[in-house]
Order: sequence, then structure tokens, then C-alpha cells
Amino acid sequence: MKSSIRVECWGDNYFFGRLLEDKSLIRKEKNKAEVFKSIRERAKGIFSICIVDNDGDNIEPFLGVLEIEERFFLCDEIEIIKIKEKPYFILQLFPKEFEKWIERYINEDCGLDLEVFGYKDFKEFEKDSKVIPERLNSNKRFIDLINFVLGDCDKTENHISKTKKILKYLLEHTYQADINELKNV
Repeated sequence: MKSSIRVECWGDNYFFGRLLEDKSLIRKEKNKAEVFKSIRERAKGIFSICIVDNDGDNIEPFLGVLEIEERFFLCDEIEIIKIKEKPYFILQLFPKEFEKWIERYINEDCGLDLEVFGYKDFKEFEKDSKVIPERLNSNKRFIDLINFVLGDCDKTENHISKTKKILKYLLEHTYQADINELKNV
């Protein structure tokens, strides 16, 4: 049985499927509330990972009856939350949203800006990441940007390479994932 990684938007779906080289692992939900609803109501104790944006709101109301066992920042861009008594993990992306998370990598780790990939500004990149898969999969500048990030991210230690390591660790260890090992990924 394949594990499911639940995400909020089509850009997340595309990126994380490519990052893990297995698009079938990723399940796109309608929005952040639906990502949490999917583990509260549909996961039924099956190992699950949720990847959500930090929109500045408190995630506890989204959890409902689920309780947090532990939460910690692996780096400034990734908060990991383990749900108590369930094999559920939540990765919250910082600074604000998936697109800012990618832009931060481009700017800070690569010394580039979105204009290099044909974007006039952040809003244009954000708009591209929110479209339906058929349009996303045929958007050359979005794909070129993601190809660059995926081809470059493993060259140094950064938040994207750490996220890849975290996800691979969790997928390999599922029910036996050790929170202390995860802190050292």
C-alpha cells in the first residue's frame, strides 16, 4: 500500500511528486482545511504526511480532535509536527506559502530572482502555480524553474534538500519513524 502525502495546491502536487520521483504518492486536497480533514476523517490510522503552508494562522483548530505530540523546526523554513498516537506527520512550510518557500531558495541559496525564469514578479509565479494540472504541466517557465530547483537543490545543504531527506526518511520508516532521528536528518 502506498503512503499518501497530502498537499494544498497543484504547484505543491507537481513539485513534491517530482522531488520524490513518484507522483502517485501525492494527493492534492482542495485547500488547507481539507488537508487536515483528510487525516482527521479519512486516514483512519494509516501512515500519512501533510504538507501545508504557514499562512500565519494557528493550526490547532484545523486538527480538531487530533493532538500534537511534538513539534519542532528543522530549519527556518520547515516545521515538523507529529500527531499523538497516530502515524501522522505535518510539514509546515515557512516563510508563508509554497511559492515563497521556492522563491526563498532561488533568492538566498542560488542568488537569483524569478526574472531569470521569465517571471516579471512573484504574483505571476504564484498565479502559475495555482492553475489546473493540464495548464501547469504545459507551462514552460514554471517547469523550467522547478527543473532548476530540483537539479540544483542536492548540491548544498538547504531547506529543499532537507525536506527531501525528511520525506524519504518518513516514507522508508513509516510506522517506525523515530522523532529523534528525524531531528537529525
